[in-house]
Order: sequence, then structure tokens, then C-alpha cells
Amino acid sequence: MEKMVIHLVSLLLLLHCFLVTVASITDFTTDQSALAGFKAHITVSPQSILASNWTTSVSVCNWIGVSCSGGRHGRRVTALDLADMDLKGTVPPHLGNLSFLLSLNLSKNNFHGRLPKDLGRLNRLESINLTYNRLSGEIPDWFGNLSRLQYMILSSNNFTGTLPITLSNISTLEVLDLNFNLIQGNIPYQMAELHNLEQLRIRQNHLSGRIPPQIYNISSLRWIDLALNNLSGNLPDSVCDFLPNVERFVLASNALDGRVPSSLGKCRKLQDLELSINGFTGPIPRSIGNLTEIQLLLMSRNNLQGEIPDEIGKLRNLWYMNLGHNKFSGSIPSAIFNISTVMGISVNDNYLIGHLPPTIGNELPSLEELRLWGNNLEGIIPDSVSNASKLRVLDLGPNDFSGPIPNTLGNLRFLEVLILHDCNLITHDWTFLSSLTSCRHLKDLEIGNNPLHGVLPNFIGNLSATLEFFMAYDCKIRGHIPLEIGNLSNLIEFDLNGNELIGPIPATVGRLENLQGLRLHQNMLEGTIPSDMCRLRRFQQFQLCYTFNI
Repeated sequence: MEKMVIHLVSLLLLLHCFLVTVASITDFTTDQSALAGFKAHITVSPQSILASNWTTSVSVCNWIGVSCSGGRHGRRVTALDLADMDLKGTVPPHLGNLSFLLSLNLSKNNFHGRLPKDLGRLNRLESINLTYNRLSGEIPDWFGNLSRLQYMILSSNNFTGTLPITLSNISTLEVLDLNFNLIQGNIPYQMAELHNLEQLRIRQNHLSGRIPPQIYNISSLRWIDLALNNLSGNLPDSVCDFLPNVERFVLASNALDGRVPSSLGKCRKLQDLELSINGFTGPIPRSIGNLTEIQLLLMSRNNLQGEIPDEIGKLRNLWYMNLGHNKFSGSIPSAIFNISTVMGISVNDNYLIGHLPPTIGNELPSLEELRLWGNNLEGIIPDSVSNASKLRVLDLGPNDFSGPIPNTLGNLRFLEVLILHDCNLITHDWTFLSSLTSCRHLKDLEIGNNPLHGVLPNFIGNLSATLEFFMAYDCKIRGHIPLEIGNLSNLIEFDLNGNELIGPIPATVGRLENLQGLRLHQNMLEGTIPSDMCRLRRFQQFQLCYTFNI
């Protein structure tokens, strides 16, 4: 009897093993069939990657882009990664049969059409990345069924409709990236239930309404990017009370208003604060000085007013600051010009007054852009500005500066743009222009409406061949236009309007094959238009006759 029992148990074990093996083979066949169905919906595959690789003669686990893992259910497909393969087609329902799939990456392809509801059966899925495709339709409600999803990346597609409330069911979600789509409507307040969310990215859509204040209670958030929408309302006073980890706070290009909350200073890990192109009013809170990790401070094109707080000088990790196009008054805090990490400072188009510090460029070894135009700054332009040796853009006009244009500007060997128009500046023998011949990357030189007087020197032809714009209108320049102007082979705009020039237009102007605008009227030029100018490809003769009032 005992032997019969042992024999029976052995038979049952063998039967169990057989059934498990059959089930595993069946499940594996299911995965292979699902991928074959996916392959059938690919209409374009460069170099026939899938056609030559996804064949029945090779185990599905060895197919390109397919990963498998083993377990009590046998080897199953757990990841499908076909990113950046230039595939074109639709996402078929067959993928919903990959029941052990953990990761799906079809990014950087040309998939179009709607997502099938069958994907809602992938209840083990942890990551889905469909960015940079042409998928359309509404974001499906069934995403709320994917209870293990951590990364949902659907950016750069054509998704429409509103944000489904069911997204709030995905309690495991860490990254929600819907940037660059066509999503509209409000942000559901239920999104605040995503207690593990680290990145909320819905940039450049058509969202409207107020940002639910509950969103700012998600303490796990590190990245908030809702820029380029139609969001309105103000930021709550407590905006940073419960955001101890936030590093990026990007709300630029919306319709937000009200004051900038002082609680922003509590987001001490903040590295990127972008509030530009909104309707914020009032001053910048002095608590801004607490953001010692900040690298980008962008608050341009608002209605901010008052003085720029001295506390900004404490931001020792700052890379770029743009406070332009506001209503700031008072002077520029000198401490801003001592931040050695800063690469760009823009406070243009405000009501700022005062002098530039005499040591302005001494502590700015990383500075590449300095934009101070459209203010009421006065005094001289210090020679020390040329100690900021990496400067590419120096834009100071218009302002109320006086005195000479510094002769040291030629030390800025990387200079590409120099704008000094409407600044009441003078020159001695145009020596500043001689120094600029050392700037071999110069593209834009604008010195118009300054009482420069004198004669345009011949060494203008020694300026960099990269020069595209030379603007010296209303400068009281006398004498002839130098023949050497013809050396500036890339010149696009040449503006000497409203001066006291005499003599003919030099024939060398006809060499400037890229010339589009030549403005010489309100001078005392004489003679005929050089015949070579009529052959300039980008110029038409009627424009020349209109431009030259000779």
C-alpha cells in the first residue's frame, strides 16, 4: 500500500511538472504572438530591423529590443525597448497580452494614432515612455488601472482632451511627463493624491484655470514645470511650506498674477526658479537670499517693482539672472557683480539709475552676457568691464551714460554683440574701433545716436569678417565712406543714416554679397549708385534708389 502511495505521488508530481511546462510554453507563445502582432502594425522599419531580426528561428528573448526574465512562470517578456529606431506605425492592442511587461519604451519614433485600451491590462507595468512620436487622442482613463506605474512619459506628441482624474489612482507614480502636447482644461485637484510624485511636467499645453493649491502639499515633488500654458490666479502664501525637496519650479509664460510669496525662501533646495512672462506685481521678497542653491533666476516680463534686493548678492551658485522688462527702480546692487559663477545678467528695460561700479568686471570670470539696456544708468562705462574676459554680449544702450567708449573693449576676444546706441558716448579718434579689430567673433556693432564726431577710419575694414550689422546712425560722422568697407564680406545691415558724409558711395560696396539693408539717407553724398550694387543678390534696384537719397 505504501509503495502504491509513493508511486501515485510521483505520478502527480510528474503531471504537475508537465502541466507547468505546457503552461510556460503556452505563455511564452502568447508573448511571441503579441510581438508578432506588434510587428505587423509597423509600416516603416529602416533597414528592415524587425523583419530580419524578429523571426521564429530565434528565441523571442533574443529579439532586438526584447528582454526576458525567469520565474515560476518560466521566461517571460518583461521589457520592450525600441527607442530611436525610426519606426512608423500604430500601437496595436496585441501589446496588452504581454502580461509580465515591466517597461515599454517606444520613444523617438513615428508612431501615430490612439493608444489601445488593451494596454490597460498591463498591470505589472512600471515604466512607459512614448515621447517624441505623433500619438493623438485623449490621455486614456485606463492609465489609472496601472497600479504599479512609476514613470509615465508621453511628452512631445499630439494628445488632446483633459487630464483624466483617474491618474490620481496611480499612487506609485514618480514622474508624470506630458510636456509639449495639446492638453487643455484644468489641473484636477485630485492630483494632490500622488504622494510619491517627484516630477510634474506638463509644459507647453493648453491648460487653464488656477493651479490647485493642494499640489503644493506634495512634499516629494522635486520638479514642477507648468510653463507655456494659460494658467491663472496667484501663488499661495504657503507655496513652499511643504515643498522641502523641490529643485525646479517653472511657471513661466502663463497668466499668473499677484505677489511673489515670501515663502519661496523656504524652498532651500531650489535650483531653477522661472516666473517670467506673467503678471506678477510687487517687489521680489528679500527671502530670495535664502535660495543659496539657485542657478537660474528668471522673472522677466512681469510688473514687478521696487528695488532689486541686495540679498540676490548671496546667491553664490547663480548662473543666469533675468529681471528684464519690469518696473524696478533704484540702483543695481553692486554685490550682483561679485557672483563669480554667473554667466548672464539681464536687468534691461526697467527704471534703474545710478553708476556702474568701477570694478564691475573684476569678479565675473564666467560672465558671457550683460544686458543693462533701457534704463537710466549714468556715469562712465568703466574700463574694468573688459576684465570679464568671456563676455559675448554687452548690451548697454540706451542709457544716460557719458564719457568715452572704452578703448579696452578689444580685450573681449569672445565678443559677438556690442550695443551702445543712444548712450551720449563720445570717442577720441575712434581708437575704440581700432581695439575692436581684435574681436574676431564680432557680429553686431551698434553705436548709433552718440555724438562720436570725427571721420570713419579706414581700419573699419579690419573688423572681423564675421561682422553682420554695423549701425552708426546719427553720430555726426564727417568725411567719406572708407573704401575698406568692402572688406566686411558678411555684412547684412550697414546704417549710416543722419550723418554728415560727403562724396560718392564707394564701388567696394558692391562686393558685399550678403547685404540686405544699406541706409545712407540724410547725408550729403553725391554721384551715382555704383553699378556693381545692382548685381547684389539680396538687393533689388528699386530698394537701392529708395534707400539712397542722393
